[in-house]
Amino acid sequence: MNRRLDMLEKGSARDEVLEQLRKEMSQHLNSKGIPLYSILADKAQKANIAFSPRQLIMIMAVLCVLAFVGLTVGTQAGLPVRIIVAIAMGVGGVYVWVNNKAKKRLSLIEEQLPDAIELMVRMDMQDLRFLAVAVTIQQQSGGNLAEILHGLAQVIRARFKLFRRVKAITAEAKWSGMFLSVFPILALVMIIVIKPDYFDEVQGTAAFIPACLIVGTFLVVNVIFMKIMFNIKV
Repeated sequence: MNRRLDMLEKGSARDEVLEQLRKEMSQHLNSKGIPLYSILADKAQKANIAFSPRQLIMIMAVLCVLAFVGLTVGTQAGLPVRIIVAIAMGVGGVYVWVNNKAKKRLSLIEEQLPDAIELMVRMDMQDLRFLAVAVTIQQQSGGNLAEILHGLAQVIRARFKLFRRVKAITAEAKWSGMFLSVFPILALVMIIVIKPDYFDEVQGTAAFIPACLIVGTFLVVNVIFMKIMFNIKV
């Protein structure tokens, strides 16, 4: 959350921030094939740190070099021993740091999980119904719940992406419809303000009240149909 807020404060767009954070979340598991990094990938994924796999490997390399220099200067150990100990210190130091970050993050998530569950139970949302259906299907038919929830998250993101596209495409027509709906009322107000006696000659006729009711009905029907036309469900 802090990283997300920092990126937003620096002027990054909301979609760009979310995309960058999702990319950072998956980059570690995708780098399990790198030598020595496989022991760190799972912890780095859980820690969700901002460092990329390449940056973490560079940090390990720098620590290994510093440890080797320190052992060379401060000890009389043989070269193989210094190399093995330096590698252990460099890799182990980064591993301990990432492991502590992962434990801290998972602990915070566990503390916030009850609040999140209570929030989902109070909210009547379509996406939460999708979640309940997915969990129910997994409970009855089996399968990997993590994969099901991951797929559900992708579906929900795709829905919002499509919804934003539809909103952008219909924005011009929507504002045009609102203007056409409000314009007759604004015109009536302007006529009354500029020329208050404009309707004096027809107010006493028998058709005045029925005509006003018909016009008002058409305006209401217009607003209703405009809402129906642009209220696209995604």
